[in-house]
Amino acid sequence: MNIVVDTNFLVYLAENKIFDELYNLGYKIIVPRIVDFELEKLGSDENAKASNRDAAMLAQNIIRKWVRLKKAKYLDREEDNADEAIFNYAKKTKSIVATMDLELRERLKKAGVKIALMRQKNHIEVE
Repeated sequence: MNIVVDTNFLVYLAENKIFDELYNLGYKIIVPRIVDFELEKLGSDENAKASNRDAAMLAQNIIRKWVRLKKAKYLDREEDNADEAIFNYAKKTKSIVATMDLELRERLKKAGVKIALMRQKNHIEVE
């Protein structure tokens, strides 16, 4: 089974230095390319908080390393919006989605897609 991750989830994992939680779930990690672009943009945004920039750069570096090591895979999609790319892919493939975005979570729940959530700030739980 696949788990698709969005930008805010990856930034949260990086801020809290708990990337191993995601890997240890045992799912194939899927990162839409547009999420990688968002991480790059956030990492270089001088108007963003320094902690968010640092977390975005760390998340991007970890994901790129995992892709090289075949622990994760990039997903090329035609959508210009990360949420749409994630929603459409997850619905089509019945993948789990890891997100902190409340609006996206509600949409996914209505579509019957499983969601990975953070519990107690350091534990990922699939609903």
